[in-house]
Amino acid sequence: MKTVYCINPETKQLLGLADVELLNENTTTVEPPTHNVNNGESVFWNGSSWDIKIVDRGLFWISNRSKREELLAETDWTQAADSPLSPEVQAEVKAYRQALRDITKQDPNNLVWPVNPLAK
Repeated sequence: MKTVYCINPETKQLLGLADVELLNENTTTVEPPTHNVNNGESVFWNGSSWDIKIVDRGLFWISNRSKREELLAETDWTQAADSPLSPEVQAEVKAYRQALRDITKQDPNNLVWPVNPLAK
């Protein structure tokens, strides 16, 4: 017997695994990738391979909030009146910080974290 992964025929989402002898259109022997269900992720069969998608936006953002808060904290000092940065660089960092705050407006399945201008 082979280990096969059962797929929901309507949503194409992974249902689980089973030991069966017959393969059909709702099963595959291709092992799904590691994914983090605690991060709101699930895996879906696209016909030839697995895709990881965010299925619970709330859970995804809860788990990523600490990353955003950490990135904001790293640049808190740049916005102080006595910051050694030029006004131009301060403005770039201010825009970066706003992009971090706005990150929850993005589609979690196509998330792009902004780049800290000080890291260039």
